[in-house]
Amino acid sequence: MDRNQKLNMLFDAFAEELNITRTMFDKAERAYNALGDYIKGNNQDWDVKVIPQGSFALGTVVKPIAEEGQYDVDLVVLVQSPRMRADILRNRVYEMLENHGRYEGKIENKKPCIRIQYADSAQFHMDVASAQPIINDLPKLNIAKLDEEGLYKYDPSNPLGYIDWFKRVMNYERVREA
Repeated sequence: MDRNQKLNMLFDAFAEELNITRTMFDKAERAYNALGDYIKGNNQDWDVKVIPQGSFALGTVVKPIAEEGQYDVDLVVLVQSPRMRADILRNRVYEMLENHGRYEGKIENKKPCIRIQYADSAQFHMDVASAQPIINDLPKLNIAKLDEEGLYKYDPSNPLGYIDWFKRVMNYERVREA
């Protein structure tokens, strides 16, 4: 075996050790699908999508270093209509999650998102961003965030565009099939 083959084997073993297990990925995927179904089902007047973002959407999830560490699942609750102010959107999403028995006592309001802390045995938490599309500038979004003065403001972001760009640059489907 030559040096390059040995390095490739080492790299593959290292990558496998860092990667999320299929079981954990499936558990997190079921949790964010259930969250999406709940939000959609309880907002008949909303045109809403729940979209994964960050490492789960990119396929770059890394196993936590510590045994008690957690996977971070990032989601966007994209409310396309009705249009509303950042504080109203964020508070409605927060209240909806708070009123669901499953998430009781597990919700934390953070500056950029609402965190749902699952049981320790689940080994993950979900960070839920509340957003509306930026009209005439799709796929960019306005993310409802808490500012330094304690007020909710929209912060423009482009998580969907970033995902598309990343997958294009990385030849995502080809790499995923390998």
